[in-house]
Amino acid sequence: MAYTDRAFGKIKRVAIQEVEAGAGDSTIAAAVTGAVIRVLALALSGSAATTVRLESTAGGTALTGTMHLGVNTSIVLPYNPVGWGDTVKGELLNLENSAAATISGVLVYEEIEG
Repeated sequence: MAYTDRAFGKIKRVAIQEVEAGAGDSTIAAAVTGAVIRVLALALSGSAATTVRLESTAGGTALTGTMHLGVNTSIVLPYNPVGWGDTVKGELLNLENSAAATISGVLVYEEIEG
């Protein structure tokens, strides 16, 4: 689900994205030329104990600290209208997963051009 809104001279696209990630780096929102990706909300659960963090591109700038997931537990970043972090303009949103755990969840984000 997505919508586009033109406000304050910027194009904003808000999307809800299913997250599926294995060990290592996983793209959870594709890069958009000339835009930043702002994380508005996130919910993740894991099949095994692991640590995860959000990054601007794989191996790039950390947007969060490491977050610890236990076996069959969840992490929730509730809706935050100012965002939990922004990627560098033109870079993808990456989920770094430290273990061979399957991560599932949902991401709510906006793409802001300008």
